[in-house]
Amino acid sequence: MGEENCLEQMNLSLEEFLKTRGLSNDEIENMKLENIDEATIQVMDEEVFKKYIPRLGDRIAVKNFCQKKLLPKKNGLIEKLRQKMAARNARSDNKGASSHVLEPKKHRKTTRAIELGFMAFNDTTKQLTQVRLNKGGGTRKVDVDRTSKNTDILEFAKKLFFPNNISKTFGPIENFTISLLDFCKSPVDTDLTVEEMYNETKVNKLRFYLSVVKCKEGGNDLPLVDDSSENEMVFDLCDDFENDIVSNQPPQPSTVAYREDDINQPSTSNISGYLASFIEEDLDLPLHNSPDNFLNTFSATDNIFEVTQTSTAIVENILSSEKLVLHRGQIFQELIEATKNYDLHFNSLQIEVILPNGRPELAEDVGGVFRDVLSEFWTTFYENCTEGTDYKVPIIRHDFGIKEWEAVAKILVGGYRKEKYFPIRIAPVFFKQCFKEIVNKVELVDNFLNYVSESDKNVLSNALNDFQSVDLDDLYSVCTLFKAKWVPSKENIRSLIEQIAEQEILQRSAFIVQCFTQELFSIARSVNLDELYKSLSPSVKNVISCFEKKVNSSDVENQMFAFLLKYIKESDEKTRCALLRFCTGSNLANQKINVDFIESDGFARVPIAHTCNKLLQLPKSYKSFVEFRSEFNALLISGVWVMDII
Repeated sequence: MGEENCLEQMNLSLEEFLKTRGLSNDEIENMKLENIDEATIQVMDEEVFKKYIPRLGDRIAVKNFCQKKLLPKKNGLIEKLRQKMAARNARSDNKGASSHVLEPKKHRKTTRAIELGFMAFNDTTKQLTQVRLNKGGGTRKVDVDRTSKNTDILEFAKKLFFPNNISKTFGPIENFTISLLDFCKSPVDTDLTVEEMYNETKVNKLRFYLSVVKCKEGGNDLPLVDDSSENEMVFDLCDDFENDIVSNQPPQPSTVAYREDDINQPSTSNISGYLASFIEEDLDLPLHNSPDNFLNTFSATDNIFEVTQTSTAIVENILSSEKLVLHRGQIFQELIEATKNYDLHFNSLQIEVILPNGRPELAEDVGGVFRDVLSEFWTTFYENCTEGTDYKVPIIRHDFGIKEWEAVAKILVGGYRKEKYFPIRIAPVFFKQCFKEIVNKVELVDNFLNYVSESDKNVLSNALNDFQSVDLDDLYSVCTLFKAKWVPSKENIRSLIEQIAEQEILQRSAFIVQCFTQELFSIARSVNLDELYKSLSPSVKNVISCFEKKVNSSDVENQMFAFLLKYIKESDEKTRCALLRFCTGSNLANQKINVDFIESDGFARVPIAHTCNKLLQLPKSYKSFVEFRSEFNALLISGVWVMDII
């Protein structure tokens, strides 16, 4: 009898079943107006459901009815899927039975890809230098047999760079002593095969060099292909061919901006917007600016290493004084790559930055260069690896695995320990998760409101403070954007926002938190996030407190300093960050900046910043604040400052 009643109930519609439970017509009509059906009831919150069906017994009965009502549909879909899979398996079995022959497995490739370069001994520099592509060299990508040994590769390289035993640039091969070098520029004396070398070195792409040294008699003079210093490798801006070597003379001075990074050097430095000099002097440089084409040079005092996207050198005996060469505009990718492949000691690390024209910035790194690199790194990180507005949250990227995220965490720790630099635009609750601190819901919601857009923030804030006054269409739009599971109401709006905030800030970044936690553990106890964010924020108060001048200043100097303070008060956060970075290299308010005053006028009048000494030199010839503001705006908005020492 009970089974018959159950079957009869399953044949009823939801409206008919509600009537059997004794619900009034008004209650049923209210549910129909809100478009509440069997599927909606399954995911409704209990507090919301209570508004439509007050009695507990009725709610339980209705949920049970809906669950059983939807079960046949679910089972039907599963059964259809099973039938399709069974039919597919049957077709596969019939095909196999008819052929009675198993298809052979895909054969393993018998070749491996390697790179071959060409190096020649230069009588002028007394060292081996890479031969450029237009001289018959360059880097060639070839496939060789997996079982090839060094002798086979040497013969292959001879045929490649000396076709028919002669080079158009160097002449007959008989005039040279030939040898094969590995990617560390060391002679290859192993008897391993290419496959065994890949397994032993664990590099992505093996690189070999054909080395030629002119015999005492015969042979053409070797072309001059490098004028690098005794301790430095040539900077290869392209993987497939070498750039022309540019002059070591500094660019012509300009009065656009001054910025200096020095070690105990009282002399002035000329710094300018350098785009014009690129156009005039380096039109012949190839414009290959993709990250994969850049070659980093990682060097110690007596050890020089290359970091490329396709090859990794084995680092041994790194001395206490390390040097990392990065390219302006590619700092984000290159610093991550270097941190992944090398055990960098940030406290002793010296950084050199290469300009887009291939020349190094004329600056000694005693703090300013590293701070500037950190500022560019984290600015790029915010753009490429996070979502959010005022507060940002790291997001999963398909090209970022565990090693990449761990490298980012190492850079964070290194920057904080050496320069107290911390990425304060990332939501604090993200780092609290990394530090395994308790995140309260009030702070989570506050971070989330600073994570969403300004318009969404206003809607959600109004809903929290006065639900009756909020525009429901706007609120539903925001809830739909974040895939809310509940219909927002006055009773559940806070719980709903807390759930969305947890999903967007904590759950989506859980994998990244896991990668960060181990690396950030070493600084967790020394970091008070609330105080750190407050002290580093480039607020008007913090930025003004960074600037100091001597007590016994003249009236003119006091006037110039007053112009500076007024400029800071009137500027927005972006401009204040640019001012801090111009003066110290860091876009955070974590450095004291001394203000000095100089005599300059006309075209020579321009502020000078000494980033390492954290010194700002202001001209004393500004006649009005408008004049002062105009020049500073032009300087900071350009964002083009090159460190330069004479």
